[in-house]
Amino acid sequence: MERIYQYRTHKNHQQQPRTNGLVLVDNRKSNSLSSLSRSNKPVQLASRRKRKKRSDKILDELTNPKIRFKHKRSKTAYGYFNLLGKNNQGPHRISHITTSVMLEARRKNGLSLVNLLGTKIIPRPRVNNKMLRDGFALKGGQKMTKTLRNKKIKYLKQYDKLYKQASKGDEAAVEKLIELTVSQTYKWSEGFATPEEIKGKGERRKGAVEDLRRFRKMVRGEKVSKKARTIDTSGMSKDERERQSGRARQYGKATYYEELSDEDYDSESDSDVEMDN
Repeated sequence: MERIYQYRTHKNHQQQPRTNGLVLVDNRKSNSLSSLSRSNKPVQLASRRKRKKRSDKILDELTNPKIRFKHKRSKTAYGYFNLLGKNNQGPHRISHITTSVMLEARRKNGLSLVNLLGTKIIPRPRVNNKMLRDGFALKGGQKMTKTLRNKKIKYLKQYDKLYKQASKGDEAAVEKLIELTVSQTYKWSEGFATPEEIKGKGERRKGAVEDLRRFRKMVRGEKVSKKARTIDTSGMSKDERERQSGRARQYGKATYYEELSDEDYDSESDSDVEMDN
């Protein structure tokens, strides 16, 4: 009879079959891993339901004005690209108070802020870079002068630097990235916003909590409700409306989801800055 396998014994190792270029798969191990993954799913779902129930209580607590939020205002894309030369934040798509409540709810629910990286809330550097280029290419966007190019390089380097810091567990960098991403503010491509656009967007805790509850009920592909009071949808293109709706949905889910899905926006590299991600 033809001998199919030859065995070679190594010290402290089990005998392993040698084959003529064939790869042997241990189906028992593969099946056991699949079974383990399936067996863990009910546990994960139960844990998520528990966090969701806890987040309801947390959101109610955060309407109390005596509770101080850790999230601070920081430089935005508008702060880098506005033509007025002022270091202001500019008009936000989602209000600062809603971001503050979301982050505080996440902390109190025992969830890491670092897991917000690579989502619609904080896109990867290449993705953010692509959105930046697309924004300047829109009608009314600033022309790429030497001054604007230098601002762009400075902005991209700062975003990349903060993303690397955040990836190592720096939650302060995570919070700065939320403000810095191009999705957080608008009118940066034009370089100018009116006082009406810059004014606050319902900066009340109760309104923020109500909107976060609306956002977390959203399903993939659903548009933001017109009842939402802390998100500004004015002047959005179809693509941005879809992106901002997905971002709002993730804001809501972030109050109790441990991890969120990756963003699905096409990304490209940029010759201005060598991106490592």
